Amino acid sequence: RDSEINKQLKGRLFLYTELDKKDVVPYEPVQARTYIYKAPGLRSGEEYGFVEEAPKTGADYLRIPLVQTRGPLEWKPVEVGNTVFQRALVEIVTIIPTKTGTVEFRASTMAAQWRIQRARSRDPFFDDPFGDPFASLFGRNLLTAEMPPPPREIEVRPLPRPQPEDFSGIVGNFSVKASVDRSSVNEGEIVTLRLVFEGDGYAEAIPEPS
Repeated sequence: RDSEINKQLKGRLFLYTELDKKDVVPYEPVQARTYIYKAPGLRSGEEYGFVEEAPKTGADYLRIPLVQTRGPLEWKPVEVGNTVFQRALVEIVTIIPTKTGTVEFRASTMAAQWRIQRARSRDPFFDDPFGDPFASLFGRNLLTAEMPPPPREIEVRPLPRPQPEDFSGIVGNFSVKASVDRSSVNEGEIVTLRLVFEGDGYAEAIPEPS
């Protein structure tokens, strides 16, 4: 790794995580979508990979992986200030806060690699129309830049009080459907009761029905 890489790429190649909400109550799911942003003119042909995955469980939240892009990235233009960056989605996770207060979430760390020629004074990460056309065959080295994602904060408020006496702790918007496999039986025959919970929320928090 080159100690100057991250300095040269600052503001040109980075990760950023978007949260669908930042003000929740305990066990209310939050979706986090992490993107790579690439500045105009950045040399193409780089390769990306995950070098450190965020933990699935932590002191403040649970993490449920949904999407992690390990193949070719799908780049789309997006305007940031006065600059049009290329952006690609690399990770989607659901975060389940387990405590009140400020919860800090950090997505997985990625790295980018280039094969470039070191023996030149110009910025190696940007295209040079007058570069050596044979540089891909001679004198090239592999450079790696790590991209640690910036932390994002989620404010977790306590649940409203007073709570109903029969409150189960489930947070979300659920419906419950019950059905039996037959409505008429003889004495001693078995009937199967089926309960289905459906909706938006953290399903693992649903207790055994009473």
